[in-house]
Amino acid sequence: MNTKTNILVIQALFLTLFFLASNVLPPIYILTIPITFQTVIIYLLPYIFSLKQSIFWYFTLLIMTLIGIPMMAGFKS
Repeated sequence: MNTKTNILVIQALFLTLFFLASNVLPPIYILTIPITFQTVIIYLLPYIFSLKQSIFWYFTLLIMTLIGIPMMAGFKS
């Protein structure tokens, strides 16, 4: 497998994990403030991808949200 293909597959897996973390796993409430696992995935990005790849992944997530794919918590876009 090509290195670029590996990176795209890992980024697709992270998008899937982000979707699952936001819509399937329940949030943790700390003093009535809901904390979802989306935050954990966003913080893991720079440790796994380069800066350029992290920015690409994040903008892909934003574009998916803007076109109406329910990627945010509670199946909202």
